[in-house]
Amino acid sequence: MFQRIRKFLGRPYGCAPRHTLNRRRVWRRQKGAVVLVYMMVIVLAAASVLLAQLNAATQRVESKKQTALALKTAKEALIGYALTYSENHPGQPQGYLPCPDRNGDGSGDSPCSGGGRSVLGRLPWRTLGLPTLRDSAGECLWYAVSGSFKNSPKRTLTSDSDGRLVVENSSGIRSVGTTESEFAIAIVFAPGDAVGTQTRVLTAGTETDCGSGNPSDAVNHSSNYLESLSGVDNANGTKSDALPGDPGAEPLPTANPSVFVKAPLTRDVSGSAVFNDEMIIITPRDTRHVYERMNRWVSEKVGRCLQSYASDALNGGRYPWPAVLDGSTLPDFDDDVGQRFGRIPDTLDDTASTGMSAAWPLDPSPDIPLTTTPSPECFNGLLGSPGEAWYWWWWDDWREMVFYAVDDEYRPGASAMAPPTLSLDSVPLDVATIVSGRKLNVLLQVRSNAADKGDVSNYLEDANLPTSDEAFVNTDTTDTFNDLVCAIGACP
Repeated sequence: MFQRIRKFLGRPYGCAPRHTLNRRRVWRRQKGAVVLVYMMVIVLAAASVLLAQLNAATQRVESKKQTALALKTAKEALIGYALTYSENHPGQPQGYLPCPDRNGDGSGDSPCSGGGRSVLGRLPWRTLGLPTLRDSAGECLWYAVSGSFKNSPKRTLTSDSDGRLVVENSSGIRSVGTTESEFAIAIVFAPGDAVGTQTRVLTAGTETDCGSGNPSDAVNHSSNYLESLSGVDNANGTKSDALPGDPGAEPLPTANPSVFVKAPLTRDVSGSAVFNDEMIIITPRDTRHVYERMNRWVSEKVGRCLQSYASDALNGGRYPWPAVLDGSTLPDFDDDVGQRFGRIPDTLDDTASTGMSAAWPLDPSPDIPLTTTPSPECFNGLLGSPGEAWYWWWWDDWREMVFYAVDDEYRPGASAMAPPTLSLDSVPLDVATIVSGRKLNVLLQVRSNAADKGDVSNYLEDANLPTSDEAFVNTDTTDTFNDLVCAIGACP
């Protein structure tokens, strides 16, 4: 008893026993460790959520990149196809695009509908020399091409030919095609995952790389890949409120302009995707170099024929009178005495009156070995039909866009051969061929009626309008200049 009292009296007042203090210290340490563990758990959970969000965002970015790359590759390949069409299809003009692929085997299926009718199908990646192109959902690309630019069946294609495709946003505002001269030429689509009731099944054993050999299989139908938004249906190019004759009034294939919608991923109130088409568009501005190649191809054909005419012994190095420019009537394409600048004439009666030849020569350098005898006459657009490689079936649509100028010393009836005063970029020459580029809206060029067609300023720019100095120029193609001027056999 006394020992306990002494023990008690020997401690400071109010102090707890040592073992109690130790338990408190341990508890405090344990409590701190628990809080630290809780904090670590919270931090790790937040980091996991953030990492998952970052991974999802990265995947979305990578998916967008994959789709964007596929679309960009397809666009570049299509423009390249148009640029080199004549080289790969001897005897044919430049600028045409392939028919779409109907069964998913990668090859364009020709012919595609009727002449001048725009069509929709899968991108013909094999025809374009590409591997299979797929979007981030693993789906092959789709493709719409204007009827004026498709290669089968052909229509004559000039640098004035317009596309037939219009693109709107989800508000119904045109982003491409505010005027006919700005209508799109082609569109490539990345369809993405199936949405809504879309189904992409096929019959067993009919599978191709991207579709089915059975035309009726769902996998071959554009409606199972492309969606509608704001009344515009990308699967057939229609717009619900279009009036007859307006863009979007008729489903593809059609000769009427078609309407498509370009918009971001769109979801309904429940969060389900209802529109996920992505697209890339080929416009006339994108094909500026294609038009240049088209003009060059025509100019070289024209130049060879003019040279062949002049080289005839009867003509003695001289060229015919051009056809007069007259804004009061449609061009008559008859040669006219004293005219040294104008269009290529059909008839050479006035020229023949000077003792020169009354007929154009046969094509001196057809693009492919001829299977007919004789070879076709230069500037004769009445023979053949579109696609017959050695004929000039394309000429009647080009002839109003082609001009030539003859130096005074090389005109019909000239007796002397003095140095020429005609020049191209300050270099003297005996004759120049001039092919007008696509009409330039910024210069208000119009080519609709007789007065328009007789006014050379609706075709050529100021620097190349016929003047007393007889000097012509070439320069880079811009929004205010796109003439192509060539010496015989020497296009720049």
